[in-house]
Amino acid sequence: QSTWGCFWWQPPRDEPQHDGSEDHDEEGSNAGPQPETGPRLLARCADDAPLGAFDAWTVRKSSRVATRYATTLLQSNVWPGAYAYANQRANACVYIGFGTKALAAQYTPPLPAAPAVEFADAAAVTERVDPTVADEDARNAENNPVDGEELSYGSGDEDPYSQ
Repeated sequence: QSTWGCFWWQPPRDEPQHDGSEDHDEEGSNAGPQPETGPRLLARCADDAPLGAFDAWTVRKSSRVATRYATTLLQSNVWPGAYAYANQRANACVYIGFGTKALAAQYTPPLPAAPAVEFADAAAVTERVDPTVADEDARNAENNPVDGEELSYGSGDEDPYSQ
């Protein structure tokens, strides 16, 4: 039986060794992979099983004004990401998703916690004016050694970087 070039292949099984002293069930002989059956080819979309209270497909038109040139778009509610479109010249189907069916009861994550209150004691916060370049230069001059003053490099009198 072939459908669009596909057929069922039953892999060969090893026959178990029987020594005649034990009774063997014949029911176990049918164990193994069985062919899957799906919906018949070219079935109507209206025949698909609904998803809870929703139809299996949502149908939209690209334009309600120029219906002569409109494209019809079908979106699957059972398989999120499955779309089909058709117009007078072309049609196509595409699936962009994770391969999981939609659930009738959607998962809704819990809301995040309320943000923390910052600066509860606003009176303790004081603002200052940024220093000017001249103020920074004066402070740097106070903290740096005066020109001509020798720097000490520790126990030795030689500069460790001059060699």
